[in-house]
Amino acid sequence: MAPGPTSRPVADRAVLRTSAAPPTVRAGRRNFVLAAASGALFELGASFADTGTVVATFLGRLTPGTTAVGAATTLARFGWLLPQLFAASYAQGVAYRKPIYLLGGSGRAVSLGALAAVLLLWDGLAKAPTIALTLFFAIWTVFSFIAGLAGASYNDVIARTISAERRSRLLATRLFVGGALTVGGGLLVRSVLESSSAPSLRPYGLIFGAGAIVLAASTACFAFIREPPAPVAGQRSDFRVFLRDGIGVVQGDRAFRLFLYVQLLGGVTRMVMPFYVVQARVIGELPELEVGTLLAAQAIGGIALNPMWGWWGDHRGKLSLLKALGVTSAVSPLLAIVLPALSLSPEGTLAGYALVFFFVGASISGEIIGDLGYLMEISPDDRRLEYSGYMNALVAPSRLLPFVAGALLAILSFQILFAVAVAAALLGRLAVVQRLEAAEALRR
Repeated sequence: MAPGPTSRPVADRAVLRTSAAPPTVRAGRRNFVLAAASGALFELGASFADTGTVVATFLGRLTPGTTAVGAATTLARFGWLLPQLFAASYAQGVAYRKPIYLLGGSGRAVSLGALAAVLLLWDGLAKAPTIALTLFFAIWTVFSFIAGLAGASYNDVIARTISAERRSRLLATRLFVGGALTVGGGLLVRSVLESSSAPSLRPYGLIFGAGAIVLAASTACFAFIREPPAPVAGQRSDFRVFLRDGIGVVQGDRAFRLFLYVQLLGGVTRMVMPFYVVQARVIGELPELEVGTLLAAQAIGGIALNPMWGWWGDHRGKLSLLKALGVTSAVSPLLAIVLPALSLSPEGTLAGYALVFFFVGASISGEIIGDLGYLMEISPDDRRLEYSGYMNALVAPSRLLPFVAGALLAILSFQILFAVAVAAALLGRLAVVQRLEAAEALRR
């Protein structure tokens, strides 16, 4: 990555191109298989610590309030995004960025394993919820922030090891295989919780432990990827210069600025995700073990619409895909507004919330393809890592919203909170994407 305060002009952008020497066909295939395996295993491992299902239900055993659920989600999202600014600043001056990813990936597996060990070995922890909450948040904070080292470096390594024409296929393979594995993971979660006694926290120790093992396997696969040296590796710029350069990008690159607004509005919509399962259990009286069913439904949603998102992005453009995702992301909060008023049977309640999580999975899958693809398109070739770092750091404050939402639920209803999420998706996000389309038309 080119150091220093100067930026390439917006009109001089390169789209999905790299100046590094292309890998051999054999090395390219090897890297593709390893990257796909690493990504699919990550999807499975992360599902065992999913904040919207497993973690939210785990915290429900310890406290009846919603603040803890919001805080855990906030830490996971904020911790994932904020460290990427510092990691990108450091990485711009080194030739190999894979070790940065490996530090984050292995740290993530070790910290989740530590949480699993505490829950498995301390049998009486369920009778001391305050101590359990304290230990959870201490380890969860480490888990969240060390994971954030992996984000920007992952994007850069993938961009330099996987050819441009195969990246969409890689994302689609990762999400499809990972989703299929996660369906099985959801059924495993259901089985573990069904066979457990309610007061014990050991079942969650088993679930988090499985997540740690799978995340370690994902990191091991990534470690065997052959990373070529970065095309530009010089002296690292001063961090203050790096920040000033980022401010210049926001001010001078209209497409980047408008895309930032899209991401911030998406954060408003996503702030309600951890509370669907809380509503299902409080209002819908859904049994705890059905969290595994909801996790499987979320994975199926990601699988079912994944081919369509890939086709849409390639044939109709990433901006058209972002517009479609604005509509899709509003479906889950709309359903969550309607379901409590329907007086459904237990089976109907489970089916209704499974549909909520189906569209959660579909939206997440589409956003990975659409958001990452569009960010790669607008990032200058020699500054892709920096653009990822800037975007993630600037979006990070919106990831504090789940904590705010959890606190507001003490005085507001679920329906009001979900209505705000719908408005952000349908009114805000679609309007900004429309402006992005107009800006792209003018630039062409």
